[in-house]
Amino acid sequence: MTNAELEANGFVVWPALLTADEVEALRCCLERLHVDRVPTTTQVLYTHAVPTKPRPSFERLMLQWLNPHRRMHADGTTEVLARVAQRLSSLGFDVTPFQDVLLVKMSEHAPFPWHQDEPYWPFDAPAGLVVWCALDPTNRSNGGLELARGSHHLGRGPAIDLHTGEPQAGFAGQLPNRTNFVGECPTLSPGDAVLFRPRTWHRSGRNTSGAPRRGWSSSWLPPGTHLNPELAPRHPLVRGGERGAVS
Repeated sequence: MTNAELEANGFVVWPALLTADEVEALRCCLERLHVDRVPTTTQVLYTHAVPTKPRPSFERLMLQWLNPHRRMHADGTTEVLARVAQRLSSLGFDVTPFQDVLLVKMSEHAPFPWHQDEPYWPFDAPAGLVVWCALDPTNRSNGGLELARGSHHLGRGPAIDLHTGEPQAGFAGQLPNRTNFVGECPTLSPGDAVLFRPRTWHRSGRNTSGAPRRGWSSSWLPPGTHLNPELAPRHPLVRGGERGAVS
């Protein structure tokens, strides 16, 4: 894994970023969230404007819990997040986390369409980083992450309605011809991670494996990044709530 590869392709695989103990700790965190009946994310990343008509819940797409690192219990993700920060720093990444998500994809969940993460953020942060870690063996058959090589060079596009795959109302940004994208789906073992830029277009298909596909994703910003509420006025960091999420 090299930084040059990340810059050229928009994504790179980091084998065994997490230890086996860290994978188990994150799995236990997910179990505790379930046992404690902590509500999942319900908003579907409408971080700019309220939809003009009722939309399905996020649970149509996936089960997600936003910012478990803010939970002040032993089952939070704070300690693992700190260790990942040290490992990123050792490779020259000068970034700070601003949110993380634990997620579960089941067979009943719909596919995610092509989208970028940055248009949902209240930051202009092309040099940001998303770290997506597998907590189960992950591949195309169970809805693994698919990424379009080099697509981060296309610039910041519009925020996508994840139920339709089309741009949300009121968003500027050039929409590329996504029919030209070839989704590359890395095969991951538990603890492996995909690092990608927030302008890298990505998607995931259905989970046809019959078993849950668990993961943990964190989002990171470089020094000097400033909050810009106009970019995503309904993001939780702007509104002070916990109703948003990253994919």
